[in-house]
Amino acid sequence: MGKTLRRYLVREIAGAFLAGIAIFSSILFLVRVVGLIEMILARGVPTLLVVQLLAAIFPSFLEATLPMAFLLSVVATLGRMASDHEALAMRAAGLSVWQISQPIVGFSLLVALATLGLSMTARPWGHRAVERIGFEIAKTRASAALKPRFFNTEFERMVLYVDHIDAGTGQLSGILLSDERGDGERQAIFARSGQVGGHERSGRLFLELLDGTSLTSRENVADYDVTRFRSLEVSLELRTATGNRSNSNEPATFNWFDSRERDTRQELEFLIEMHRRFSIAVAAIVLSLFGTALGFHPSPTTRSRALGISVVTILAFYGLLTSGVALARSESLPPSVAIWIPNALLATLALWCMSRNARDLPLLPRLLPRVPRGGSTPPANRHESPSANGAA
Repeated sequence: MGKTLRRYLVREIAGAFLAGIAIFSSILFLVRVVGLIEMILARGVPTLLVVQLLAAIFPSFLEATLPMAFLLSVVATLGRMASDHEALAMRAAGLSVWQISQPIVGFSLLVALATLGLSMTARPWGHRAVERIGFEIAKTRASAALKPRFFNTEFERMVLYVDHIDAGTGQLSGILLSDERGDGERQAIFARSGQVGGHERSGRLFLELLDGTSLTSRENVADYDVTRFRSLEVSLELRTATGNRSNSNEPATFNWFDSRERDTRQELEFLIEMHRRFSIAVAAIVLSLFGTALGFHPSPTTRSRALGISVVTILAFYGLLTSGVALARSESLPPSVAIWIPNALLATLALWCMSRNARDLPLLPRLLPRVPRGGSTPPANRHESPSANGAA
């Protein structure tokens, strides 16, 4: 294949590829934006934090959308070229399906490397950023949930009354707290002042109380304990999550050069995560072969059917990948087998379809004879037996 034809094919696919990335990313964004808008309007979360959260989860979107967008771009581009008889002209010039697929596979290698790079660097960074921003959102919500001279019930099994809140510093004055989280124990706390704080490393929110008195009562006990304190920390738990801070030891935060010590279970999760990342990257190459096989059809009806098959294939691939991860976590199969099953099945199907295309055969062999219009059977099947004629 000449350089001009190769550049033309890559340029056509690249345009459709960028459009596919925009479409798929927009769909995933819309799914997330609904919940984020509710956080802004109903929960008082600053818009800037929500925008930062969207930027942090964008690498996870791209990791999933790159292979999907590339498959659909290949199918759409080759389908358009087939309907315009450009593919027929290339075949007439002596180019085989395997030769035409070479620049497509080369382009898919770049997509696979970009997907792997996102998985290894941008996605762990984004996951850590989501943890940090989620903590800031929870901390902001905890402060925004408090209203002066009002019994606040936003916290789990707690009622908090504050006489005054300084708008600039967030300092609380005249605090009354009722805490019923203890088993069979109730605590009433009076404090002169306090402030909402948090430990970013652990993601735990707390209310720091200054100069107060704590009264603790227990079930079936008439007496109660009185404790005076200069400083007291009370942990806070919001009734609804606002981007719960996940564990920084989760596999999604690992990168390839991570040398942290892990226990047996974490080591298994690390292997599963690494195999999953490489599997998604390799899927871009396998999907390009499958898309090449689907794209070479001149009929517009077949083109629309090919696009539908592409969407079903994408859903099936990610469904099988999820099942493979579940099998690896249950230790039914090792990660090196369970997570690569979708790629193996897809590669087998793609090579089979490509071989049939190379021989100018339909992708699906016809199992039943074609029936002509009018419902009559083919002439070869209309011969009556002598016995039947004699009986007639």
